[in-house]
Amino acid sequence: MRVRLYKKTKDNQSYFQFIGDDDQVVLNSQGYAGKEDRNNGVRSVVANAGNPDRYERHTANGKHYFTIKAANGQEIARSVQYDNEADMETAIALAIKEIPAIASA
Repeated sequence: MRVRLYKKTKDNQSYFQFIGDDDQVVLNSQGYAGKEDRNNGVRSVVANAGNPDRYERHTANGKHYFTIKAANGQEIARSVQYDNEADMETAIALAIKEIPAIASA
């Protein structure tokens, strides 16, 4: 898994994504006003992703997705939408396993 950092010119916000080895986006961030805030967001996801208690599962319009929350309860990343719960759970297991390893890469 890898991290993609980018800035949208439309809203002048900085974002990040966690992308799987298959080049599919797994997680998206909120928009951040600056690069340092965005980088802190990445560090927070890496620090919290290994803890299964930080994941919340959701369903909307028949689609499944999950969020990762920091210790203070703030959402720090949101997954893409999955057609079924099994695919979402597979993505969660992948995130728990691989995202914390990014810190040592």
